[in-house]
Amino acid sequence: MKGNTTRNVAVSLILAALITVLTGCAAVHTSIAKRNLDVQTRMSDAIFLDPVSLDKRTVFMQVRNTSDKPNFNLEGPIRNAISAKGYRVLDDPDTAHFTSCKHKS
Repeated sequence: MKGNTTRNVAVSLILAALITVLTGCAAVHTSIAKRNLDVQTRMSDAIFLDPVSLDKRTVFMQVRNTSDKPNFNLEGPIRNAISAKGYRVLDDPDTAHFTSCKHKS
């Protein structure tokens, strides 16, 4: 009887080890298969500003986060990039020459 109990414990330990190894192999396979996972964030609207005289280089800008990332903030870098091109970013759409990527006449 003692031999059967020892044998059952040994078989149980071997099965547990086998299950652990197989589970680990599945995880490694998944990580290898997903190693080149490509995540891309794309803008829904492009920004094109026509060349205008210096006094008309005013822009009203409104940036919305439509991604599933709540802390994804692009407003600062976009504002800096537009300002670096010589445009002033205004908070009032009525006084800006450009709004929503459209030129005011």
